[in-house]
Amino acid sequence: MTGLSDDFLGKGPAAFKQMRKNLNQEQVSVYDIKWKGSVESLPVYKISIKDLRYNLFNTRIKPHLLQHIAQNSLPEDHFSTIDKDALSVQRMVNGFLRKNHDRKSALKFFKGGELPVAQEPLVSTIDGRVLNGNQRLCVFRELFDGNPSKYSHLQTAYVAFLPDNGTLEDERELEATFQETKLAAVPFDWIQSGLWAIEERKKPGKSPAKIGKTLGISEAEVLFQIQRITLAREFLKYIGKEEFWYSLREMNLLEAFKTLVKEQNKLKSKAERDALKEGAFAMMQDPKKAGGAVGKSVHLLIGNLAKNLDTFDFDSGDVSGGKSPSNDILRPRTQSKTKKKQAAEKIDTKKIKPAELAKKVADAEDIRSKKHKAKLEKDFGNRMMKSATTSFDGIIENWENIEKKGLKSRVNKALTRLKKIKRMIDEE
Repeated sequence: MTGLSDDFLGKGPAAFKQMRKNLNQEQVSVYDIKWKGSVESLPVYKISIKDLRYNLFNTRIKPHLLQHIAQNSLPEDHFSTIDKDALSVQRMVNGFLRKNHDRKSALKFFKGGELPVAQEPLVSTIDGRVLNGNQRLCVFRELFDGNPSKYSHLQTAYVAFLPDNGTLEDERELEATFQETKLAAVPFDWIQSGLWAIEERKKPGKSPAKIGKTLGISEAEVLFQIQRITLAREFLKYIGKEEFWYSLREMNLLEAFKTLVKEQNKLKSKAERDALKEGAFAMMQDPKKAGGAVGKSVHLLIGNLAKNLDTFDFDSGDVSGGKSPSNDILRPRTQSKTKKKQAAEKIDTKKIKPAELAKKVADAEDIRSKKHKAKLEKDFGNRMMKSATTSFDGIIENWENIEKKGLKSRVNKALTRLKKIKRMIDEE
C-alpha cells in the first residue's frame, strides 16, 4: 500500500454538514459526556471513515508538530496559520498518527477482528472534526484500505456528535479528560501528557491542582510531569535537537528521566542538582553504549551517580536551559553550597564518551558499596548488642505485664551466649 487516497481524508466542514443533513438513518445510541460545564447526551450515528477529518491540534501528535517546526525552521505559530482541513494537512496528520507508539495497541486490537462498539464512539464536532478517537480512525482507515473484504466492518465508525462548536480551550479540556479517564482511550504517553500539562500551566488560573483534576491525577503528579518534561526539553537542547520530541521517544529514556527527577528532588542545593543533571545528560545522550559498557540500564547509572556525586567534578558549562519549576510539594529544599571532596575527579562532559563516564560511575558505586558493606559488617556487633539491650530494657519496664512461662530458660540461653561473647572480647 502506497498511502491513503484523497477520498479517505475527509470531507470539508461545509460538505460534511450537508452530508449529515441528508443522512438517512436513525441514531444508534447516545453517549453522555461533560461539555462546557454541562452533561450532554450526544447522539451516536454510523459514519463513513472516509468522511471524517483528523484534529490537527490533537495532543497525541503535539510532539510531531513541534519536531516538524524545528526540523523545517518554521515559525512557532505555523500550524495556527494554515488550513487545518486541507488534504495535505490531513495526510500529514495521518502520517504522524501512524508513527505513534500508542497506535500499536489499537492496531493489534482491531486487526484481531474486534468490532467497534456504539458505547465507545469517536467524538466529533458538528462539522466532522474528530476530537476523541483520532488514533482509532487512523487504524480503521489503514486496515480497511489494506483489505476491504476482511475489514469491511471498519468502513464505518460509531460517532457521537457535540451539540455545537466550542473554543480551542473547550476542545483541549474535553480531549484530555477522555484520554485519561475514559475506558476507550489509551492514555497519553509521558511526552504527550507532559507537553499538555506544561502548556496548560502557562495559562492564567491554571494551577497544578486544576490540571490534575482535568487529568484525573494528583497535584503532586502534575508537578512531577512538569518537572520531567522540563528536564526532557533541556536534554534535547543539550544534545542539539531542540523540540525533536519524536526522536526523544525513540531513545527510550522515560525511566532515566523518572530517576533523574526523583534523585534531583533529594538534593538540597542547585549546584548538586545541576551536577547530577550534567552527568546524567552526558550518559543519556547514548543510553545503549553507556548501559552496555557496564551491564546496567542508564536509569540505574543515574541512581549510582546520585550516590557518588561528590566523587566527580563536572565541567562543561550550563545545561539548565532555563529556570527549573518550583516544586515544593515534591521536595522542600534549601540553598546551600555543594561540598566536594578534595579528591573529586574532574570530568569534561563535552569530551568524555557516555560509555567511559558510565564505567567511572559504575566503578565509584562499586567502591562505595564495598565500603558501606565493610562498615556495616564492622558495626554489626555494636548494632546487634544495642538492639538486644533495648529488648532487655523493654522486658524490665513491662515486667508486671509479660508472660513469665518459659522465660527463665530463654534468659539462661541468653546469659550463656553473653558470657561467650565477653570471653571473646577479653581474649582480644
